[in-house]
Amino acid sequence: MNCTDIIAAAEAGDRTATEEAFRALVDFPHEERVEGTPDELLAALDSCCATLIDDRVVMPAGTCRALGIPAGSSYHQGAGSAQAGRDALQRRFAAYSPSYGSEGVLQAGRAM
Repeated sequence: MNCTDIIAAAEAGDRTATEEAFRALVDFPHEERVEGTPDELLAALDSCCATLIDDRVVMPAGTCRALGIPAGSSYHQGAGSAQAGRDALQRRFAAYSPSYGSEGVLQAGRAM
């Protein structure tokens, strides 16, 4: 998963892909591997939040836990929480940016 694809999915209104990307970003680097610089990761998160702000689908408990909100919360609530905690997520993205691959792309997340 990469930030360009995440932003494109969010802008296209692809809820399924955006929900998947949101879960990966808010539980970064533990959920799914996401490629991008810290700034790209933050831009992808912002795009997801903008798309999901009216999504009333219930998030998985692990995503709620990663955001520190009650299990059973919706993506609407998660997007609000992620935006409120944007600075902490930005610090997490930067903290887990230990190395860049040969093409300058951050390699982080689950081991392949």
